[in-house]
Amino acid sequence: MDEGFKLENVQGSDEPDRILISDFMSPGYLQASVGLTYRDKKKSFNTTVAPFTGRFTFVLNDSLSSVGSFGVEANESVRSEAGISWTGSYRKDVVKNVKVQTAFNFFSNYEKFPNTVVNLEAGLNMKVNNFISSNISSQLIYDDDVILTRNDGSRGRDVQLKNVINVGFTLVF
Repeated sequence: MDEGFKLENVQGSDEPDRILISDFMSPGYLQASVGLTYRDKKKSFNTTVAPFTGRFTFVLNDSLSSVGSFGVEANESVRSEAGISWTGSYRKDVVKNVKVQTAFNFFSNYEKFPNTVVNLEAGLNMKVNNFISSNISSQLIYDDDVILTRNDGSRGRDVQLKNVINVGFTLVF
């Protein structure tokens, strides 16, 4: 939702440089598809196979789009792809007040088939009592078209991980 920066140490300077790596809708993703969906009777699992899928990557920040971030062409703000996707989710109550949620999305562009964009999410939702709850989530993303700058300065494709731990306090009026 906001600007993301990478801190880089510069020789001869006490303060690290802040390099913009993301911003609102930079990147932004939209995926629209036509396919078949299966849902189990308990509505805890569903999966969709969509052979007709459009995937759009938006980079609306001018400085990021000018260098071709997130796989868009330099000085372009949108990249569109046609391909096939497989998505799904699973939810289960592990014990009372503890739920596990997972979701996956695989997309393969027809021009680069079988190269696949992978997006996996897993979460654990816990309700301690009427006032305290906690969520632990993790997300793994791999996109062949996204080139990252690593800490050692080299550039290349990599797996991106995001881990979040939230603790919430609830007040009911």
